[in-house]
Amino acid sequence: MPNARRSSKIDIIAPQEQNEAETVPVRLMKELKVNVIGAVTGNTYIFNGAGSIVNVDKLDMENINKKNYVHNSCCGSYSSPYFDIL
Repeated sequence: MPNARRSSKIDIIAPQEQNEAETVPVRLMKELKVNVIGAVTGNTYIFNGAGSIVNVDKLDMENINKKNYVHNSCCGSYSSPYFDIL
């Protein structure tokens, strides 16, 4: 039986690049400190008062948008939004 020749070829597999999360800058419009936990990613977003801007993962934007309009005032209208999507 002839000697079988082993291939010396080595396949190099590059590690898959992790896609960086796409983010959206969001500004807090109210003078308070707000912590939001992303419903999809579980990331914690901390806004420190009016004008603070935090980059929010696009996957969590639906959660942020819901927080904008959950507070009704006495006459059926909505209060001003908490967040401004930049």
